[in-house]
Amino acid sequence: MLVPSRFLILLLLITACELANNKLTLGQMDDPEEIVQKVEAYTDTTEVKPGQLITVKISVQLKAGWHTYPTQQEEKGANSFVNKISFPKSLDIIAVDKLMEPANAKFKAEPAIRVKKMAYYPGGGVWEQKVIISPKATVGEKTIKVNMTLSVCDKDNCLPPKKIPLEAKIKVQSGSPLPIDAKYQDTVKKALGH
Repeated sequence: MLVPSRFLILLLLITACELANNKLTLGQMDDPEEIVQKVEAYTDTTEVKPGQLITVKISVQLKAGWHTYPTQQEEKGANSFVNKISFPKSLDIIAVDKLMEPANAKFKAEPAIRVKKMAYYPGGGVWEQKVIISPKATVGEKTIKVNMTLSVCDKDNCLPPKKIPLEAKIKVQSGSPLPIDAKYQDTVKKALGH
């Protein structure tokens, strides 16, 4: 019985030291506003027609020494180190294909959490989502809304994940809807309730 008690006391002392160390480290951390330098959503074109395929881009720029993560990790143990990006249901756009992750992924092991391969993006990255302008979209200014939960870390610390609402502006032009590419027709029909 004494061995577990000594073990428990030792564990509590180690934990207290770690907490004190982390508190000191967190006190020295940069201002979060300086770390996350820019987060924005934009499109590859702003003048669109109903039925047109466009790309929405979500760009994250971080201070040197900081990194962010993909929306999915290969290893389950790394699933806490991801960003979340979603497009709220809209009458004006229909998301097609999978979200494209940035191309500049680096990989590292995190033995403390038993992860052999964790993807990350030093300095940030650009995510891309193809969307079709709804064939039923009305003429005029439209706002494409994007929800992002951003996870950011450096080699020692992580900021708490932050929910960031983003918007990209487009202008729907008049005219007959463009034909929908055959590979997206089922997705569009389903989105429109057909």
